[in-house]
Amino acid sequence: MIEHVTLDSSFLVSFFSVSESHFEASKKLMNFADQKKIILLVPMIVLLEAFHTLRRTGIFENHHEYNKFQSFLNSESIKYFDLDMSFFNMFKEFPFFNELKTSDAIIAASAFINKSILISWDKKLLQNSWQGYTPDGFLKKFA
Repeated sequence: MIEHVTLDSSFLVSFFSVSESHFEASKKLMNFADQKKIILLVPMIVLLEAFHTLRRTGIFENHHEYNKFQSFLNSESIKYFDLDMSFFNMFKEFPFFNELKTSDAIIAASAFINKSILISWDKKLLQNSWQGYTPDGFLKKFA
């Protein structure tokens, strides 16, 4: 049984944006995770990227959408992964995320450190991660 998964910002943005092409699939994964009591690990960089992207799109001008995001942040199923000096000391030992831009390498390393499946819509990130799936791929394998 899967205990936890690490979420990428591409997943979070699609989950909160009804107009995104991956909204329904992202919603299905969140419902599955909720039913199975899967802990959602969110590296702080993911939270910052998702918030910034959503704010730039204007989605938070709708107070209902902003409250939905706030409710998600306060959910008991969410665990945040801080980027601190101990993370840096582990990160600098990983030579295998070199094909990724810095933020994606941090996200892939966060999943690796936590021995967690990475959930993302970013194909390059998934190809260069320890173990990763799109939400659709995850549901096909584990649902």
